[in-house]
Amino acid sequence: RNKFRVDHFDIVISEYIRKNEQDELTLDPPYQRTFRWTKKDQSLLIESILLGIPLPPIYVFQREDGVWEVIDGLQRTMTIISFFRGDLKLEGLKILKELNGYSKTDLPKDIMLRISIGRLRIELIEETKDIFSQYILFDRLNSNGEKLSEQEKRNFQKVIAVCVVGAILILLIRIVFHTIL
Repeated sequence: RNKFRVDHFDIVISEYIRKNEQDELTLDPPYQRTFRWTKKDQSLLIESILLGIPLPPIYVFQREDGVWEVIDGLQRTMTIISFFRGDLKLEGLKILKELNGYSKTDLPKDIMLRISIGRLRIELIEETKDIFSQYILFDRLNSNGEKLSEQEKRNFQKVIAVCVVGAILILLIRIVFHTIL
């Protein structure tokens, strides 16, 4: 693979939430990490959205069926989803301290609107059926942040092994059927 085809755009948070609610967002591709953020980390993300602080982009692969697989940005994505479900009470806010203890249902409408129309930068990777390319990108995006645990590395190595065996079997089937026909 020589190059990734990438489209860059902003999406309003309410539209991103809608994609998740309509099963157009996959949060658990085989190479993805588990959720690790504390309630305070999550709350600070919501505070950043309210303050208009630009967030790092969320990287997604677009599958053939149009569903997005989150490559990088799972912690942010899960935080936003959790907040919109009403599962997150804000805590440890540093600037908007008066919102500590509030959840989605407790916040005034104007504040919820500011969060809903907040924007996320999406880096959409197109045409990558190749699991190796997906891993390369995942690995590069995550090499400077929190390191992958040994278990996360083993999980992905298992996925790679299954894909290699599957590719070999498909190749053998094609060879056999081509020779028979």
